[in-house]
Amino acid sequence: MSSKRWQIFSLAAVGFVLSWTWLSVWRSGYKLVGDTAVVALRAHDVFGPGSPLLGMPSAFSSWSNLADPAHPGPLVFWILAPTARLIGGAEGALLGTFALAALSAIWIVLATSRRLGKLGAPAAALAVLAACRLGSFTIWEPINPTMAVLPGLALCFAVWSVLDGEDRSWPWLIAAASFVIQADLSFLPSAVVLVALAAVVTAQRWVKADRNNRETSRQIYSVIGWSVAVLGVLWALPVGEALANNGGNLLEGWKASRADVEVLGASAAVRVLVFMLAPAVLLSPLLVISWKRNLPSRRPLALTALVASVGAALGQAMVPSGDHGSLVWVPFAVAAVFVFFATAVLSADIAAGTDPRRGFRLGISVWVLLLAMSFSTVQYLPHQNPFGSELFPAVEPLAASVDDLPHEEFHLRPLSGPRGIALGHAIAKKLARRDVKVLVEEPLARYLGAGRRITKEPESTLFVTLGTDVAPVAGAKRIGHWHNAELNHDDHELFDSQLAAAARSAPPRWAESASTFFVGSIVVAATGVSVETLGEAEINTTGKRMLSGLDDPWKLPNSTIHHLVADGQLLLPDGYEQLLDQAVFSKQTPSVSLWLASKDPDE
Repeated sequence: MSSKRWQIFSLAAVGFVLSWTWLSVWRSGYKLVGDTAVVALRAHDVFGPGSPLLGMPSAFSSWSNLADPAHPGPLVFWILAPTARLIGGAEGALLGTFALAALSAIWIVLATSRRLGKLGAPAAALAVLAACRLGSFTIWEPINPTMAVLPGLALCFAVWSVLDGEDRSWPWLIAAASFVIQADLSFLPSAVVLVALAAVVTAQRWVKADRNNRETSRQIYSVIGWSVAVLGVLWALPVGEALANNGGNLLEGWKASRADVEVLGASAAVRVLVFMLAPAVLLSPLLVISWKRNLPSRRPLALTALVASVGAALGQAMVPSGDHGSLVWVPFAVAAVFVFFATAVLSADIAAGTDPRRGFRLGISVWVLLLAMSFSTVQYLPHQNPFGSELFPAVEPLAASVDDLPHEEFHLRPLSGPRGIALGHAIAKKLARRDVKVLVEEPLARYLGAGRRITKEPESTLFVTLGTDVAPVAGAKRIGHWHNAELNHDDHELFDSQLAAAARSAPPRWAESASTFFVGSIVVAATGVSVETLGEAEINTTGKRMLSGLDDPWKLPNSTIHHLVADGQLLLPDGYEQLLDQAVFSKQTPSVSLWLASKDPDE
């Protein structure tokens, strides 16, 4: 069978898995909630007056009190912009992430075929599918860290190609590195190390090249020209923002990195290296033989894998210690896939022997593995549980409840902690498609864009609350309500009482990462306030009083204590780990309400 046919069959296997996954997710009624709604909303802003210059807000505020930078660029939004504009909604976002995944997979398969011959195509397809099913994240969702998974893998393959003498891969290398860095800062250490390796090896090769050969010189200048052009286009907006704002976000990032915080350090780096290089150590006799034989493309593959593992270890060593929700382990997982791919290829090369049936044995092995991986992955990926899936049914009815209101501009105030804010983002995205403008205060304006930052109080305010029938402010009217019909409410109330009794068996103990805003918004949603307006200052004051012990959390309703525990703000006493796991991993929302507080009492 020809190399071209192996490429086609390999791409068909990957294409089938990706297509079936994305189609299944779309047919399941997927909704944009939380960060996915923000990414889709900001992607729709591209080409408009509020076009984003930077990426999503980062998690640095959880670690550094010196600065709070965003991820350094808007490429995540620009990639999704065409489908967000032409199709919109969850469908447009899913189609955009599919296109990005498919483009990355195609490049990886074709590049590997050029390195390893026809066996490279199915081997690369295996690596792509392995990366798609890493951990618990959902590769198909429009979330910046997971959107960078396959481009991050493509970066490793591009560096390998450049080390193997394929200079024309430089523009693709720069594009992949730029995307992953702009998508999530956690990719920065590993990407910089890989790019530096490619630059050093390329510089050495060009120094030794025959500059008197006009064709060689023309190729070098062509590669430099295209690479600089790609770099300039992809980084024009972040650099422009920095120049216009006296350093802007790039300076913020530098300040944040200088914060004196405890990091995971050398122990994390050693654990990463042991995990990634353990198979190589076990197979070291085969790898040594492979290095000595110096088969085409093998040494560059080994060197790229080694440096990728070092970059991943460096990145994990720089992660601040403590509990955080950021997906900072994703770059390590991507690098691990490439390192395991390289180890398998180099070992199989030698283990297969040198007799005439070598190609047959390798071919049978890799195709059986690819078919098995395709079958298992297509069973696994569509059934992953996306963030906020229990709230999907609430999005449409709550957004529709705003349709008959006379105003077209609202102040949106989501309460009830992280899940309330996530649902608020979903409603904002839905209302944007209905040409209804929502305005928010900081810090939500950092997510939804400066064009949605509130400058003067609109006539009406929308409040989102979860699991409570209490009006958040005096005079607020409930205009939308969703009742979770699939939840056994009697059992849920019983669990509320059991968990609250366990919590009250000891003095209150708050998590180190407990947020005054999240705690305050959960408490205010459950108890309401007697005034007609509610701002961030009042919410933070409520949270501070709880966290400082001025207010007694044990006087709150059972359901509110459950909510605080489930969202990681309040800790249970030792000995109740099973209850805690049940609260955290089986989050269920009994109801959601949308409230309207208007300056017009007749509205």
